[in-house]
Amino acid sequence: MANEGKGLLSPMDVADMLGVRLSTIYHWSHIGFIPRVKIGRFLRFKREAIERWIRRREQRGRSTRRLGVLVMALSIGMRQLLPCHGN
Repeated sequence: MANEGKGLLSPMDVADMLGVRLSTIYHWSHIGFIPRVKIGRFLRFKREAIERWIRRREQRGRSTRRLGVLVMALSIGMRQLLPCHGN
């Protein structure tokens, strides 16, 4: 990792840490799924916040996977699958 031992991680650092594609990190950041810090036009992640986020997800276990799938579905435009409360 480029910022080994420092408080801030780049999107690539986090992608490597989590074993996901860089585009996934940008997407999760955009929808607010993962904690992030914007510094001007740069996207960074606090190491402690990412580690805490990972621990919380580990502790929640299987029941949060459904929520994660719902968040991802909503973010990619599958809102039509959910009932409309306005009708």
